[in-house]
Amino acid sequence: LRRKVPAARSSLFLITDAEGKPATEYKGKKLKGEEKPWVGTEVLLPASWKERDLFLEVDGLAGEEPVLVLGERRLKLSPDLPYKFPVAWSDQPLRLRIKADAIQQDVWLRSYPRAASVRFASVMPSWQDKELRVLAQGTRAPGQPRLVRVQVAATADFARVDKESAWFPLEPGEGDFRTRFAMPWPDAKPWTPDTPNLYFFRVELKHAENRLADRTLPVRFGFREIRIAAGRFWLNDVPLDLHGNNHTPFSSSKHASVLGVLENLEYLLRKWKDEQHCNAFIAWAGDMVDRSLLYDVADEVGLLGVQILRGPQADFADNEHVQRYNRRVTEGEVRRYAHHPSLLAWEASGGGPYTWMC
Repeated sequence: LRRKVPAARSSLFLITDAEGKPATEYKGKKLKGEEKPWVGTEVLLPASWKERDLFLEVDGLAGEEPVLVLGERRLKLSPDLPYKFPVAWSDQPLRLRIKADAIQQDVWLRSYPRAASVRFASVMPSWQDKELRVLAQGTRAPGQPRLVRVQVAATADFARVDKESAWFPLEPGEGDFRTRFAMPWPDAKPWTPDTPNLYFFRVELKHAENRLADRTLPVRFGFREIRIAAGRFWLNDVPLDLHGNNHTPFSSSKHASVLGVLENLEYLLRKWKDEQHCNAFIAWAGDMVDRSLLYDVADEVGLLGVQILRGPQADFADNEHVQRYNRRVTEGEVRRYAHHPSLLAWEASGGGPYTWMC
């Protein structure tokens, strides 16, 4: 289930008549144009998922009181926050309904091997140390896999593995695991705005007897390290001067043709870079709420983005409840977008002071 339009306003979820014109009535009732829409689908779960762990993941809904109906469960959610719900396999279709101003991010139905699996993996390149640092999180039953590694390739099909680490042992035990390890990589091609080189990574989990237990889907990334030192940004140990504008047309909520903009992102970003001589932009929390496509193109073009977080309130940073909310929003954004080399920083603001986080 994907959001129907890249917007956080219910007015774009139109009920139309047979000719495609906006309807004024629905089932005998007058429409005021303020109704919150219900969107949904029914999914027949594959038989091969019967012995797997299943989860529904909601990355973010807009509105004051979003509602999720999952099978027989009716759940009230908080806006902007990511959620993860277990799902029981059934031979009957899984019924999903969402009532919100908009589905800001994607909604995922994921399955994992039950005995042992990697549930999340991320990488953090270090240009200074010439290594790729890896975080892997997952779960395993007693007597299950004890070794993990990372592989890197130039293409998503991994037709040829360009680099792979040694196998690293997990801590003894069972249940959830979280491990970090690093792969030396002295000859990695760097990602910069002038040389936007890209790779794919995946993480594997195996038994001691060389039997593979799980493998993550490929994720694209670039080998680059951004740090702050001596009062300025550094990209791969080279001083970074930012040239840009904080009101870019592809993310402005005032832009009239969002759908057209999405279709022409590469043209707009290249024009921004080549004709305006910019290397950075700010992604406002306006119409383009899901930034996956934006950063995919920025990765390829070679532009650096600052993403304004939805929801966090810097003005009320001393409030414990706001801080917990901010933390959950930030963690969800980092898990979703941190693999993009074009993402320079996140911005948390509440209409007044603001903070950049790298």
